[in-house]
Amino acid sequence: AGAGGTTYLVGDWCGGDSNSATCDVTISELEGFDCLHESILVNTDEGLKHIDTLSIGDRVLSYNFKNNEIESVQILKILKPEHKGLYKVKFDNDVEIILTKPHPIISEDGKLFSISPELALKMYDLKCDELKIDTSIKTIEGSSKVISMEKIPDTHKTYTINTINRNFYASNFLVHSEMKLEFNKQ
Repeated sequence: AGAGGTTYLVGDWCGGDSNSATCDVTISELEGFDCLHESILVNTDEGLKHIDTLSIGDRVLSYNFKNNEIESVQILKILKPEHKGLYKVKFDNDVEIILTKPHPIISEDGKLFSISPELALKMYDLKCDELKIDTSIKTIEGSSKVISMEKIPDTHKTYTINTINRNFYASNFLVHSEMKLEFNKQ
């Protein structure tokens, strides 16, 4: 658990239903999640699909680091929190990903990178390097480099999905999936 927080399984937060396909939460109740903006496209067996159209049991493309191959895996859980202070990360292949500050994305050699490694460590116990301009991130076809990052205003609906490999491809980029829920009991 984070400092002063309690860790809950997704099923605990969703009224005890560990088979719940989705769970709506609000940012005011949570210390945070690593999430992607609702506009993100996710790589599936059937091509790219908007993250907000996916359900538990749907298949997404993921990377199996043990076998060193892309594979189709089922979505195990989905969360839909709202977030302020998302970041738009643009790559040299003209693709943009909008994500939360601690959300890890994965390099070609399997290293985790986050805009805020400190938050990723505090919230998820994940050791990440800092995502910077020129960081090379794993894609389905190889890799692509970060060319810009900017904070975007307002509150936005976000999603995070969990897979057996703890990653999935979003807009052809390999992103980490993590669902450690923490909040302070009042």
